[in-house]
Amino acid sequence: MAEEIVFADGMGLTERKDNTPEFVINKFYFNADKFSKFLQENKSEKGWVYVDMLMSQKGVPYFKLNNFKPLKKDEATTPAWKPKAKAVETIEYPEEDINPDDVPF
Repeated sequence: MAEEIVFADGMGLTERKDNTPEFVINKFYFNADKFSKFLQENKSEKGWVYVDMLMSQKGVPYFKLNNFKPLKKDEATTPAWKPKAKAVETIEYPEEDINPDDVPF
């Protein structure tokens, strides 16, 4: 099932101008009313909102809500693609002491 895309409403990005100083990475803008509503509607239990900046196929940047939620420990299962651990063969070592002068290397 495809994930529903939730765009970060009220948030935008200006195109970087050639005369912008190098230390300015980019400029964002916010519509306070729309963006505060978006934040309140999408905040996590701890009050955080995660937004990804993506590039459209037409080369236009946009912002999308990142609503990834990791599985809880009791929900986690071993993925089907993960190989099962194989038993390690037991190596038996000689019981007598080995004289270092007898080693061929």
